[in-house]
Formats: sequence, structure tokens, C-alpha cells
Amino acid sequence: MNGSGLVIWQDIFGSWLPYDDYQKAEVKRWKQIWLDNKNCFLSQNVFPLWPALQHDIVINAFICDLSGEAIFTVYNNSDEFIKGDILSCKSYGENKVCDLWNNNTDVHITGDKISASLNPHQVAVIKVKIKN
Repeated sequence: MNGSGLVIWQDIFGSWLPYDDYQKAEVKRWKQIWLDNKNCFLSQNVFPLWPALQHDIVINAFICDLSGEAIFTVYNNSDEFIKGDILSCKSYGENKVCDLWNNNTDVHITGDKISASLNPHQVAVIKVKIKN
């Protein structure tokens, strides 16, 4: 989930590797997230390897040029359950945060800190919206 879109490549050097139903559903879900948030993913404010507040978390940030809304793609690259503050981001007063990938409500923002619970090797796509 690096924000550059995705390539569907099922014929790899002559070997046919078709997607199963689960993989097709995952690609469809990722495509919808990308389409709904392309203002962030296509912005000039892209930050690979955004600083994480805990070990073994990999984060990329995509911040909309106009609105300041942000998408953080997060990966728990460990065999451990992680809970607590995972990243800092600019606060615009009252922000709203949600995990688009997991439809998870166990992600919170307090001031400029985002906290979440991540299972081992779990992916999250965290959106920070500015409340109007």
C-alpha cells in the first residue's frame, strides 16, 4: 500500500497465477479505498517511512495538499500484539480518525497522537479527517 495504485499481473514469466476469491475481494477493497481517497494518495505530500512511536511498525503518510486530511498506511512488522500510541500527526483542533482497512473503531486520536491496537502482521489504513 504505497499509494501508487496497483498492478494486476497474473501472468508472471509464463506462469499463470490467478487470484483466488479472497485475493480478488482484497484488491476490490483496496481499489475502493484508493478511489475514495486519491486526493491524499496523489498529493505532493507523500512521506515514506513516517516516524513510528513503537518498534516494528512501518508507516507511510499521504497528506492532502488542499484539505490537510491524511492517510497513514500502517503495518505491524512483528510477531507481537501492539497497543498504544503508534504515530504523531499535526493536529487541527478536533480531528476524527478511522481505520478504513479494518472498519475498526479501536483507533483513537488525542491531541497529535494516534493510538491503535494491531495484531501481529496486521495492516491498517488510518484516515485523519478534519472536523468542520
